[in-house]
Amino acid sequence: MFEGGKGSGKGQFESPTGIAVDGYGKVFNADMGNHSIEKFSPTGAFVSTIKIVGNNHGHSSEPSGIAVDHVG
Repeated sequence: MFEGGKGSGKGQFESPTGIAVDGYGKVFNADMGNHSIEKFSPTGAFVSTIKIVGNNHGHSSEPSGIAVDHVG
């Protein structure tokens, strides 16, 4: 269903740790290995990446999960 496969390019996963779907069917993936959150359309097409930066005490660059609230 999704573009990509294993790797660090657009739409690819290195170490996925969480997935969430909003009310519009958009899919969000937390990827610990790529230090990012990726967004996909309801059909599985890659939409965008949010890079996670964590370099201070208490801040992690490795997202371990994701959730979507009722507002999206």
